[in-house]
Parts: sequence; structure tokens; C-alpha cells
Amino acid sequence: MIKKRRLRYRRTVITLECDKPEICQCCEKQRNKIDLHHIKYEFSTAEVRKNPELILKNTLWLCFHCHMIADAIRKIDEQPELYNKLVWLKFKSEVTKLS
Repeated sequence: MIKKRRLRYRRTVITLECDKPEICQCCEKQRNKIDLHHIKYEFSTAEVRKNPELILKNTLWLCFHCHMIADAIRKIDEQPELYNKLVWLKFKSEVTKLS
């Protein structure tokens, strides 16, 4: 159903009329709470304020569980060195357990 919604882009809230599905685009389950997830932040906050339709670019409607995973994937894309360090630390801790 199309209605006015408050959507968050980075730390800014934008009001926009748009449709919101009842089914998560990832797990395809019907959920009570489906939120907009930005795969990447392509525009500045100023650009989105001027043209609110931009807030819907590079997005998915996801349930909370899938949204948390998608946030982690976006962080990996933004900071691969942190991902590599975490994998190394996990590997190191598992080797320590075996010793």
C-alpha cells in the first residue's frame, strides 16, 4: 500500500510516499516489520534531501534478521581489511583451542 513513510538514509530521516511490501525480499517470509536496507550509499545526504526519490536506489526491503546480515555484508564491502582481521582472529582462536 502506498503511503507516506519515514525512511532513514544514513542518519537522516526522509519522508516519502512509497509502497512497502509485507514479504522480505531475501528470505521471502511474511514479517510484521520490513525495513528498507541500502546495499550501498551512493548519494550524499544533501542530494537525497533535494531529491527524496533517490532514497529508494540500491535498496531492498528486508526483515530484521536478513537486514542484520545485509548490514554485515555491506560493512565487509566497505572495510575488507576488518573482515580479514576478524577471519584471522577466529582462525587463531580455534588453533589455540586445539593446542
